[in-house]
Amino acid sequence: MSKQQRVVVLLAEGFEEIETIAVVDILRRAHMNVQMVGVGESPVTGGHGVVVTPDISLFDYLESDNPVQPFDLLVVPGGMGGVEHLSASKRVSELLIETYKAGVPIAAICAAPAYVLAPLGILDGHSATGYPGTESRFSQQTVYSSQKVVVSERSEGGIVITSQGIGTTIPFALQLIEQLQGSEAATEIAQVTLWNVS
Repeated sequence: MSKQQRVVVLLAEGFEEIETIAVVDILRRAHMNVQMVGVGESPVTGGHGVVVTPDISLFDYLESDNPVQPFDLLVVPGGMGGVEHLSASKRVSELLIETYKAGVPIAAICAAPAYVLAPLGILDGHSATGYPGTESRFSQQTVYSSQKVVVSERSEGGIVITSQGIGTTIPFALQLIEQLQGSEAATEIAQVTLWNVS
């Protein structure tokens, strides 16, 4: 039996609720161990007033031994308030850089690719997408794509999965399942959730 994949979802004040909660829900349906890691005070209030209690605080998480190695994917939701808080956190920046250097995939949606990943150079050498208009914050080393979900892997390592926003959240989450468990697992979850059924 294969090991249960571990996923960290960063949660900061002003997060976009659908992009966060739907991803957590879909990944847990695929039997992944998903932890919502809170940045700042707990509980955390989303951009539209939904209050969520993180599973663990970022401070406590980073106090654990070698925090990068235990997880298989790091997810950064959007929401302008959320991405502003995440990008302002030195601890978050350090975790993202360490994660990327360790070869652990990073996924970001909506404003997060432009406001959180791009300033750290994580998108350099990659194709990426995001909320339309935010690509102006990408460096010249990033190729913008208008696709709903973009998976980009550099030859020297480093996988980044990006997506555009609320309406692309489900295909984004399904792509994360495919990345970790394969296409059959993603198709199974798509079927049971009636995704894209006409």
